[in-house]
Amino acid sequence: MAPSPGALKGPIALACVQASDRVPLRSKYRPLLEDERVRKWVDYVARGSPVTAEVYFRRLGRVCEDKGILPSDLPNRGEEWTWNFLNDLVSEMETKGKAGGYIQSTMKAVKSWLSFNGVELRRKLKVRGADDTPTLRENQPITAPLLRQLYSTSPLKVKCIIALLAGSGVRPEVIGNHDGSDGLRLGDVPELEVEYTKRSPLNSMARKNQAACGR
Repeated sequence: MAPSPGALKGPIALACVQASDRVPLRSKYRPLLEDERVRKWVDYVARGSPVTAEVYFRRLGRVCEDKGILPSDLPNRGEEWTWNFLNDLVSEMETKGKAGGYIQSTMKAVKSWLSFNGVELRRKLKVRGADDTPTLRENQPITAPLLRQLYSTSPLKVKCIIALLAGSGVRPEVIGNHDGSDGLRLGDVPELEVEYTKRSPLNSMARKNQAACGR
């Protein structure tokens, strides 16, 4: 039996262990963390990416809430039942008009949970428009005039961020990660000398845990 909606309300705390302590699981699905297996799964995913762990936890929680089940119910039903369950879930989400990218993310989350529990699906699941992200469809590359306008009207801190993103090409999480616990530091700019005022091009070094490909 799934937790009632009332039981799922309330602020989420950093209830996980080890790497998951750094995952800000601000979600109504906190009661699911009472299952030690779920906690270990979140910790496992967080070793690769805390952001992915947070997203996967929400996706799994939403499936369990909608279907009135617990995470522990999924790995114990057999491969045939599980594949049919997920296939029906894809069809249901498509009927509701959910974006293909969202559906694909949900499938990845559930399959990650299943894999963590030793269940691998041999048959593939087809998702229509799996790479479709409607919320990003209207985004356009920023133009030079708009960049100048943003730079001229922004406070110093924002100007620094704009200069790093537009001028050096670093990823946003190089400047600061999603929970603000780490980011670019003065020590990451090897040519920088605080007492030196001459302007010159600077290089920044993205530490290994900030690099896009772990390099």
